[in-house]
Formats: sequence, C-alpha cells, structure tokens
Amino acid sequence: SGLDSADLASAIVDRVLSERATNVVLGLPLHKNGTQSEQSEITRLFGLRLLCEVRCRCGRDAEVVLWDERYTSKEAASRATAEAMSRNGRIPSASDLSGELDADAACIILEDYYKELGEDAERVVFGDDDGTLEQECDEIYQQNLEREERERRERMDERERGYNARREMIERAKALEEQEGTIGSKKKKKKKKKKKR
Repeated sequence: SGLDSADLASAIVDRVLSERATNVVLGLPLHKNGTQSEQSEITRLFGLRLLCEVRCRCGRDAEVVLWDERYTSKEAASRATAEAMSRNGRIPSASDLSGELDADAACIILEDYYKELGEDAERVVFGDDDGTLEQECDEIYQQNLEREERERRERMDERERGYNARREMIERAKALEEQEGTIGSKKKKKKKKKKKR
C-alpha cells in the first residue's frame, strides 16, 4: 500500500468510522501445517497497533480479530483464472491477475469469517499485564470525544451567532423602512397641503 504501519492503521480506522464497522478482520498468515510464521508475528504486531488506533478513535465499539488466511491466495487465483477462462477463453497471465488477487483473497477471508460466524477468530488484545496501554487508549478516546463535543458546540455557537446577526440585520432593515416610510408619508402630506392653496 506504500503506507507505514501507523498510516495504514489510521487509514483502516478512517474506513471503519465511515462504514460504522464493528469488526476489523486481519488475515493471519500461517504455515501450511498451521504453525506460526515470521509474517504471523509481523501481522500480530500490526494487529496490536491497529487495535490501539481503533480504541483511540472508536472506543470499545469495534474489535480487531485475526483469521487464518491459508490458501486464500490460491483460491483467489483459481477463481480469477476460472472467470477469465469463461470470459476470454484463455488462461490469464500473472500480470493480468496482479492487482486483483490480494483484493480477492481479502474477500475470501471475509467470506470464511462470516460463514463461520467468526467463531474461531483470534481476538487481538492488549498484551501488557498492567493494562496501561489499554488505559492510555481509553483516555485518548475520551479526550477525542471531549474535543469533538467542544468543536460541535463551537460550530453550533457560530451558527447561532450567524442567525442572530441575520435577525438583527432584518430588524434594522425593517426599522429603516418604517422610518423612511414615516418620513416619506409626512413629505407627501406637506405636498398635498401646498397644492390645496
């Protein structure tokens, strides 16, 4: 994606917020025999970073889970090949599939997750024994809520000032019209009196 892990976590949480998602599912790369791989550890570390970002910006409304992604890339390639064969009558080249496979594999991970109702998912949890990281995230979330509420009130106050300014302007305009109307009617009465003589 070209993003570092902090930016990627932030971009994912942007999407979580816009979609009002309650679960973030990360594919967990395991060896074929189900044991941990080096990439598994990297994914777990990213999952913790993502959990921190989720907690800081979403509170406890969303959780991060890991789901076994073994064979999803192969299944995605198989599906893409079968689709291309039925559409074009030929086996697609690797370059034809390059952009699609990761997205398709991600879809397969979600399909599997929902098909199993997430029962075997591994929840990402804060690993610190004293709970300080979780507490820090909760405090940041509360600060974010308070900041958002302050900003909301400031916007409401600004709108109210705008409404009041418009109302005062309308009242001044009416008063001027009434004043001009009174002065104008006095001048007309004087002109009528002069004509009668």
